[in-house]
Amino acid sequence: MSLFLVFMSIGTTIALFHILSSTDPEEIRGYRTRELMQSQSSDLNALSLAVLTTLATLNATTSGVSPPNPTAQMPPPHPDAKLPEAVSVRAQISAMRTKIKEATQQLTEQYEREATYAVNTADKLMYQLRNFEPLQHSMGNPQWNPGPYKGSQGLNFVIGISSIARERDYVADTLRSIMSAMSPSEKHSVKIIIMNGNVPPGAHAALKEVAQTYRAEIKEGLIKIITNPDPVKGHLQLVDRSKLTLRWQDSVDRVLWRSKQVLDVAFLLEECSKVATPESYFLMIEDDVIAANNFVTKIRTFMDEKLAPRTDWITASFYNPWTVEDLEELPPYKFFGVIGQVFRPHDLPTIVEFLRKNFDQSPLDWLFVDFLKKFDGKVVVHTPSMFQHVGEVSSLKGKTQPSRAVDFEDEEMRS
Repeated sequence: MSLFLVFMSIGTTIALFHILSSTDPEEIRGYRTRELMQSQSSDLNALSLAVLTTLATLNATTSGVSPPNPTAQMPPPHPDAKLPEAVSVRAQISAMRTKIKEATQQLTEQYEREATYAVNTADKLMYQLRNFEPLQHSMGNPQWNPGPYKGSQGLNFVIGISSIARERDYVADTLRSIMSAMSPSEKHSVKIIIMNGNVPPGAHAALKEVAQTYRAEIKEGLIKIITNPDPVKGHLQLVDRSKLTLRWQDSVDRVLWRSKQVLDVAFLLEECSKVATPESYFLMIEDDVIAANNFVTKIRTFMDEKLAPRTDWITASFYNPWTVEDLEELPPYKFFGVIGQVFRPHDLPTIVEFLRKNFDQSPLDWLFVDFLKKFDGKVVVHTPSMFQHVGEVSSLKGKTQPSRAVDFEDEEMRS
């Protein structure tokens, strides 16, 4: 029985070492991770060699056969490794087992403490495998579209905007453009929900201006500004940054920024899904755009006349950074951000679940690409574009984003 436990200890140790040492060192990020693993691996090699030697001696003693030389299968021992004093064969086994247990525990603790940002092939594989798993929510099968717009008593769109303070804020100009581009009847047919992603929310000065400027619209329910459920800590998934997965050679700060962006959008989509009605669509735009005149009526007309009879699409794009044909179907990899994207409201819970499940794996746009791939989704485009991107200063310090629509409808509004 004791021999069985020894073999189990050896097997566990070697397996653990194999898993850790098989990771590509260039894909490991952490504090002194590589040096730690190298020094620990030498110690484990020495201990494993000592135990195998002891077991071989024990077997030879009981069977009368000369013990084999385990060094033919094992790497050379660590120069400083020493066998315990040979009080007895069983005492040696007991001592070695204790040392293996202590070394394994030490390796595990130090690895968890110092190699907190381990990103390797296994992480990427797990990401892919998770995307084969079914989500708790599912897309409609067969898919169905919202019913036709009911006129003055119905809801056309729930418009979602996620915003965070940056060096050059655009959100006030974006609201001004949206409001001026809508007719009075269009304003009565939409609800605009703005996610204030700042922690604390009061740090977003531009949204304070919006709240002041549009007091009447907020009071009547046309505009609603929401904040994170925990305005002090923010998203709980980001409190312990050591649990984040680094990918794409991104720094920890960049992973935090893009992960927060994903979680902000997920929360916004969740809240918008609660407001939507059976006849409405969800329209996502960014906080740094200008809108074409009467965009609400034009988008709704396109949805009711061109896409309502079809169920083979997941999103309709009204922002085109490259030349397209009207009703052209784009592959998922050409999904270009959340400017002017229309979704079915009943698909939002599935999207929210997917984003929260993979929030730290990739940037927001790339996660949408993966979502479309997972559900074999189509992006159907409308031309001309209903929105123009004007913000070049990102909320991530030092990042610029010069994308512009090539076919924005209102040429005179170009800047």
